[in-house]
Amino acid sequence: MLNNALIARYRFSTFRPGQLIIWATIYLTTVFLMIWMNSLTTEFTQHQIYENLYLQFIVVQIIVLWLIGAWNCGSVVPNELKRNSYVFFRLLPMSGVQKTVGVLIGRNLLVGLTAVVNFALIAYFGLAAGVPRSVVIQVICVLIAGGVLFGTGSLLSSIRTSRKKAGNPTIVLIIFCFFFLPQTIGLMAWNKIHMRVVEVEFYYAEVPVLVISAAIALYLACWAFLGAVRKFTAEDKPLFARPAAVIFALGIEAILIGFFLPCVLGEDSSGDMDYSVMFWSMSMALIWPLAAFALWRYDRYLEESSNLSVRRRHRAVGTLDIVGMSNIKLALITYVIWAGFALMIWQMNTQLPLDGLAHIAVLFSFYIVFVLLLETIALCRADNTRVIFLVGFIAILYVILPILLGVLLEESQIGMLSIFGYLSECFGEVEFRTAGWIPAMVNAAYAMVLAVFVTQRYRTIGRTRAAMQTRKLTENV
Repeated sequence: MLNNALIARYRFSTFRPGQLIIWATIYLTTVFLMIWMNSLTTEFTQHQIYENLYLQFIVVQIIVLWLIGAWNCGSVVPNELKRNSYVFFRLLPMSGVQKTVGVLIGRNLLVGLTAVVNFALIAYFGLAAGVPRSVVIQVICVLIAGGVLFGTGSLLSSIRTSRKKAGNPTIVLIIFCFFFLPQTIGLMAWNKIHMRVVEVEFYYAEVPVLVISAAIALYLACWAFLGAVRKFTAEDKPLFARPAAVIFALGIEAILIGFFLPCVLGEDSSGDMDYSVMFWSMSMALIWPLAAFALWRYDRYLEESSNLSVRRRHRAVGTLDIVGMSNIKLALITYVIWAGFALMIWQMNTQLPLDGLAHIAVLFSFYIVFVLLLETIALCRADNTRVIFLVGFIAILYVILPILLGVLLEESQIGMLSIFGYLSECFGEVEFRTAGWIPAMVNAAYAMVLAVFVTQRYRTIGRTRAAMQTRKLTENV
């Protein structure tokens, strides 16, 4: 790691005396003012002052590690593009792992040094305030894990397949500020106020909330790290390889199951659908979009069909062969994973497996429509890049229009033609209602139309590959 060229490059620019003096002056002045202003207050005892400084330095550490660190990582690729030096960056004789590690560590050398000092202050004021040592250690672990997660996530979001415009890490920071920062500060304040470890059940084991939060953050950070490595290594390929997408889906489901199993098997949960609805909704939001991040495009289909033809000793590749290696295959695998876990939670929670299967069948009809729309984008984008806007508009109408018509006409069954309307209506009662099959029949009609179009594109791929193979054989002769 010490021989990493990027770390050496950033170390040289970061620790220049002028820049180092400015950063040290700002940081030391901030620390002095915080301690001095807290010591001036006469309303608090010495113990309360230590408590306040403990929480305040946690907030400072969040700003340093999670905000500034993430911004440093996410600004590397955009800055290289602005300076027209990204080609040089790409051609560096370094692996994707070396580049990722070099950016994450090299760009945050000063941040890391500041974080070490902050951790020392957090530990000192926390222990002086009577916070248990275990809580202080857990807080430090969460801060480190969060910094790694947001750093890798920001770097990943800044790497775009298209080199015309770099990705913007701002979206990661916005998500952080609105969704993670308030909950994190509140959770740490809870630990400070109660001076004890807050625990949650995970697979029937009592695990500290801060520990499980740090573990999940590190798990996601590992995937973000692998994604950044993949983007640096193979920019034109999708974020997930297909086996990786399946493993990620299984991992996410395993984490969610760990939280929900103690709930659905509790004494007071029998017949209560709240846990089932929560699990289904959360797992759907995390698992269903996976196919979009492992999407093969038209040129990848041509490449893989060529490889298949070579393995078959140059025999023609048919439509069924292309279907067997299509994006739809991966989408079906991830849906089966989701459906298996969803049905398990449903059975444990409601004891009505047939109703669960009925819901899964209807939801599959929604899912396959979205998958076919996604496949339409993948197959047509090579001919017209604007097709994504048309398909996106159709998807929005598909989701929103039935709800609006249902409200205007005061017919709940029309609203059920949207997946959100279906979830809100059919999950209102435990027993599956006959009206739930209406969306399935309508979705089947949509899917048939899209399937005809997608099949035609598959046939076009087969014909194109056959023509390319014939031309190549003719040239060789």
